[in-house]
Amino acid sequence: AMLVQREFDRVRKTPLEFSKIFYRRLFEADTSIAPFFAETDMEVMGVKLVKTLAYAVENLGDLNAIQPVLV
Repeated sequence: AMLVQREFDRVRKTPLEFSKIFYRRLFEADTSIAPFFAETDMEVMGVKLVKTLAYAVENLGDLNAIQPVLV
C-alpha cells in the first residue's frame, strides 16, 4: 500500500496531464467508447478520475471505505 501511495503522489502533482494520458490511451485501446464521451467536459472528468483514484489510494487499508465509492 505504501508503494502505491508514494507513487500516486506523482499523479497528484499533475492531475490534468495524467487524466489526458489516461483517456488518450483508453480511447486508443478501444475506439468504440470514445463516442460515449463526445459531449463530456474531459477536464471535469479528469478531475473526477483523479479524485476517485486518490480516495481509493488513501484508503487502501480500508476496503470497506473504498467499496461504496467504486461501485
